[in-house]
Amino acid sequence: MTNQTSRAKKKRALMKLIRSIPESQEFAAVLFGAPETSEHAHDRTIGIVGAAYVERGIARAIRTHFKSNPVDPDFVRVFEDESAPLRDFAAKTRLALALGVISGDEYNDLELIRRIRNVFAHAESRIGFSTEAVSDLCGDLNLEYENRFLAEMRDGPLRDATSLASDARRKFVTAVVLHHVKLAFYPGFEKFTSTLVSLAESPVIQKLMRGEPIS
Repeated sequence: MTNQTSRAKKKRALMKLIRSIPESQEFAAVLFGAPETSEHAHDRTIGIVGAAYVERGIARAIRTHFKSNPVDPDFVRVFEDESAPLRDFAAKTRLALALGVISGDEYNDLELIRRIRNVFAHAESRIGFSTEAVSDLCGDLNLEYENRFLAEMRDGPLRDATSLASDARRKFVTAVVLHHVKLAFYPGFEKFTSTLVSLAESPVIQKLMRGEPIS
């Protein structure tokens, strides 16, 4: 009985660790920070952690369609148990598409993110975003949101953001961030983008972006 209790305790601890969400600063440091080890190890971390963050967003958006369940409020039995029907990234994206959470183009992007994650998670050789097969997958990312709402600010204070996807790693990071933002605000994403554009056009924000003092 003691061994069974110990195993159950360890399993709960692991599940808690898996469900933990990094602080915004920590997540930004992973995606945008300088590599602490080798470049290849840094790319592998970005590929795996970035995809995990997006997968978490998909689950959150799907849960908005569920009825509340006091017995399982976080829907662990649906998303996280060993036999959970939506445990896999692919299962989540298929249901998200069926529910109308994401469009067909968004589904294709998320599938690419999943495939890139899988390459980094399972490849035993030294690979990175400069590896041809990985770079080719990143090149297929659509980045619909960059065209959709960053385009509205191309001539504004955030115009430099449109050059973010200049290489494979940056294109992957751009896709992760923009899909995560969209999913985080689902189903109110359109209102969020409208607020973002209005905020970016404010004189105070424009001064901050240009590095000018605020009087």
